[in-house]
Amino acid sequence: MRHRGGMRPPEDWLIADAVHADAAELVALDERNFVRSDRFSSRMWRTILEEAASGKMLTLIARHQGAVVGAISGEFHPRAGRMVVWSIAVDEPQRGSGLAQQLMAALLGRTPPACTFVRLDARRDNARARRFYERLGFHQEREVRRAYADGTDAIRYGTTREELRSALADSDRP
Repeated sequence: MRHRGGMRPPEDWLIADAVHADAAELVALDERNFVRSDRFSSRMWRTILEEAASGKMLTLIARHQGAVVGAISGEFHPRAGRMVVWSIAVDEPQRGSGLAQQLMAALLGRTPPACTFVRLDARRDNARARRFYERLGFHQEREVRRAYADGTDAIRYGTTREELRSALADSDRP
């Protein structure tokens, strides 16, 4: 995997399904990585984690030395043929290490086969996230005016499952 400055990913990342007991750590991860208006509340995280039991959603967490350092949540819409990435967060010290790609690949690997399209929104002012998504083959579909609580616009991105799988495989090559 290519990484900023040649840094290799830690061998001791553990990516696993998030469970109810992880809700407080997911709230803390959001607090470290998102502006207040973009964070999910503890109640929202518990609801998201409950949806995993029905197979409608999946949240994966990454731990390093026992602490949650990253997470990704996706919602599955098999009848519509798509998966929507709700959130992806990686702590600052882990950024550029390949963890976000690993989380995306793990989520994609657990996405129902009927979901052939992947969609997500990014804040217009989050250039780093937008570059990341574009490197993974996401294409801008449209602008969503005032999508965030603070009035910031979102850029809606989409890609096919196969385009994303290919881009993730390319990012794995030296």
